Amino acid sequence: MTGYARQVRGGCVGADEIRSQGFNLNELFRDVTYEIDYYQRDYTWGEEEVRTLLRDLCDSFRNWSGDSAYRRRPHTAPQYFLGPFVYHEPSRNCRYLVDGQQRFVTLHVLSLQLRLWAQEAGDPQTVDQLNRVITTDGTHFCVGITDHDPVLQAISEGRKYETGAGDSLSRRNVWARSQQIESQLAEELDAEELHHFTEWLLKRVVLVGIRAAGPDHGYRMFETMNDRGARLTAVDLLKSHLLSNVGVGEEQLNTQWQEMLRELSTDRDDPQAASRFIKAYLLARCAREGHAEDRRQITTNLNVWVRHNATHLGLTAGRPDHFLKFVQDLLKSARLYRPILAATRTLKKDGDRLETVLFNERNGLGVQSVAVLAAIDPDDQPTDAKDKGRLVASYIDRWYALRILQDLPVQSADALVHTELVPLLRGCRTVADVASMLGDLTCFAGPRDVQLCPQRRGPRDRHVCG
Repeated sequence: MTGYARQVRGGCVGADEIRSQGFNLNELFRDVTYEIDYYQRDYTWGEEEVRTLLRDLCDSFRNWSGDSAYRRRPHTAPQYFLGPFVYHEPSRNCRYLVDGQQRFVTLHVLSLQLRLWAQEAGDPQTVDQLNRVITTDGTHFCVGITDHDPVLQAISEGRKYETGAGDSLSRRNVWARSQQIESQLAEELDAEELHHFTEWLLKRVVLVGIRAAGPDHGYRMFETMNDRGARLTAVDLLKSHLLSNVGVGEEQLNTQWQEMLRELSTDRDDPQAASRFIKAYLLARCAREGHAEDRRQITTNLNVWVRHNATHLGLTAGRPDHFLKFVQDLLKSARLYRPILAATRTLKKDGDRLETVLFNERNGLGVQSVAVLAAIDPDDQPTDAKDKGRLVASYIDRWYALRILQDLPVQSADALVHTELVPLLRGCRTVADVASMLGDLTCFAGPRDVQLCPQRRGPRDRHVCG
């Protein structure tokens, strides 16, 4: 198929710049490696997306295989359209995905699981067919996302992949989805259907590739598609915006962004962890005092707020170092916040004395993260950051207890944090500053003023002064 001229971001591009072509999976992956550009998000498909795709594929295959005419003449069977993807092609055997990574990674993992099945069934013909779409040279995978390689290698060899602290959320997700695919294939297909399903999958499942003229053109298409289609998260679009302004530092920024995500996903796979952390960071350290609209926009659309407030944030066009420093501060803060985040999930027994962090989380006071990050400076020492977090959490825990004891509503925690604590905590530099400020702070908890003393830090030791 030949593509037609299309309008992209205010400029008309000719038909010689954007071309489209239909590929079945045999044609799509043979002798070609697919990679992703820096602005792409991680692999984020969850159970529901993968379950839906596999169910649709298997149902379509059964409709095809149940027709004797199609079994006799497979090339006459209707094609299954799996949608478009966008790419640019810097060299003959290498394509960069602009849009379509989620489907490509899922199809790649599906092929690996099918090959394992064929190997166990002693079906060399099917193994050979799948080899051609899994690897270009017997060593490198056709979907060449380096971060995924250890997991893909384990799947390829039929062994378990042990996830560890250094694994990205994307890598963990690839492994989880591979186990899901293995289980669902066993439910959907009989062993004797394997060969025919693989043949149908490789020859009758079709995607349409839309080829961009180059990386810059591909990036403009990426922004156009996702600004209008809202298929990426606000965090994905924020990363894309920062990368587009960092110039030659894009590799460094991308690496630090991935490190930040790993810091936030160490204890539990949580696709929303990065979004919650970045929102809390912006509210704690960047939102303007007294600007309720800042809080609303950061909470609902953080990437748009960052763009619209570039001057306030120091993200000046033509100063790529500012964009790099912004991400460096995010990464350093994520590292310092990691013990606090871990404490919101489980009660530790190693004497870190962060029990009140868990109590607040269980009591619905997740807004404590904003106050903690307001107290923590990106350049703090880890022990100082933890001490600051402990003091802030203990103060909020005592505030909550006093409200309950006096039969007062606790919904005002947001106002406590944003209006009272954040402005004061931003001015604290040391642990002693935080302790002094909280010790002097008067909390209006009812008809009389009650002063809280956070220096008393037992796990449930609350002390009311005066």
